[in-house]
Amino acid sequence: MDTQTPRPDEDFSQDLNPEYLAGRNYGNQGPDTTTGEPAVEMKEMHGRLPALSDTELAELNIVETGTRLEQGKTYIDLNDLQRGEFTGLASQSAGSENRYVAKDGVSYDLWNKLRGREELAAEPD
Repeated sequence: MDTQTPRPDEDFSQDLNPEYLAGRNYGNQGPDTTTGEPAVEMKEMHGRLPALSDTELAELNIVETGTRLEQGKTYIDLNDLQRGEFTGLASQSAGSENRYVAKDGVSYDLWNKLRGREELAAEPD
């Protein structure tokens, strides 16, 4: 005889992990990290990346602060080009100090220019 019957009020999964699918990539669900404010509209980017033209800066869409990064997607932080490109994790999100750009939102030539030539960046003040 089964003396234990499940009680509906004992399901704690929502309390323990309220956003269990956050950052996971399932089809078109999840954040679009290829859109955002263009770097050309940010004054600090003109000073930080003086070797890039306005056209190139316009192609760089910055991931909005608070947006979760997509699991397995490649990014680069314009505020830290020396770090190089990195693979996003579902648990990561863009902070106010980050200027993340997604690789799939940038042309091949510009991406290689960003990741291969750290001298593009001006020395931080």
